[in-house]
Amino acid sequence: MRVWKRINQTMFHAEEFANTKSDSIKENIFLVGLASVVLALVCAFEVLRLGRSSLTGLPVTNLIEFFGSAPFAATSAFLLVILFSIILLIVGSIFLHLFAFIFGARNGLINTVPAMTIFLVPNLLAGWIPFVNIWTSIYTFLIIVYVLAIKQKISMAKATLAIAIPIIIITLISSIIFPSASKAGMVQSLVPVSFG
Repeated sequence: MRVWKRINQTMFHAEEFANTKSDSIKENIFLVGLASVVLALVCAFEVLRLGRSSLTGLPVTNLIEFFGSAPFAATSAFLLVILFSIILLIVGSIFLHLFAFIFGARNGLINTVPAMTIFLVPNLLAGWIPFVNIWTSIYTFLIIVYVLAIKQKISMAKATLAIAIPIIIITLISSIIFPSASKAGMVQSLVPVSFG
């Protein structure tokens, strides 16, 4: 029951989420993994229907040709979305914490992970829906700043810089490595959801 309460907080009650004692890293991983199942199912269905997934923004043209069969390609897409979301939570939290630390965050990684969690969960649950993704991209940027500032006890300005600088760096690197993904919108966010 606590998981559903936390999901509800990430979607509609960011202040409550920010002011609640931080969950363990394991609990945050479970929360993101659970939320990623929604996007994973949508991607798997899209692979079965179209042979590819446009939602991830990744430069994959035909997964069925690559994997050999539609069910195997869809299963692989399903598992990869969940795995990538969890890796994104862990790596993104470490990367974000590094920059937050530069700007004065001293409350440990365990208080940076919730900021990344509240950024990912709404995007994974609703960031793939046309027009709704406009709300999620704006909302999640604002709440990640808010939660990071509260959890790490730094100013909103410092939290904004700690978040904006890594996003700019990742966007630049991604646009060089995956130019087609950049056009698709993948690098507009740190989540595997196209906002294009």
